[in-house]
Parts: sequence; C-alpha cells; structure tokens
Amino acid sequence: MNIPAKKLIALRKERDWLQEKLAVIAGVSERSTQRAEGEGACSLDTKMALASAFEVSPSEFSSEAQTNAV
Repeated sequence: MNIPAKKLIALRKERDWLQEKLAVIAGVSERSTQRAEGEGACSLDTKMALASAFEVSPSEFSSEAQTNAV
C-alpha cells in the first residue's frame, strides 16, 4: 500500500515530532515510519495507525489525496 510520503513528513514536522516519537504515538516500529516517509510504502495497519496518530481520516493518506495535493 502506498501513502503520500510528503504529506506524512509535513504532518510530522508540523507537530515537531521525530520519526521515533511518531512511531511511539502510532504504535508502530520506527522502521515502519522510515519506510512510509522514504518509499511511501506501508501496510494497511500502519496507514490506519499513522492516520490515528495525526487524528486525520485514513483517506487523507490515499493515492487520490496525493494526486489532488500536487
């Protein structure tokens, strides 16, 4: 599953979080956050956890949202 890495990075930086802090808040591994930000790749569970951490709808991390944001 792919998510918009740039959006994920922007949300994290808006909150002044390190990848490690995001991982703890989302309940995923730091490697998962690195992979999502670097490659835009993650599992559905990770996508849901990241969306929850940022208090946004998982649909904001869809490929359609990425296309519309560009």
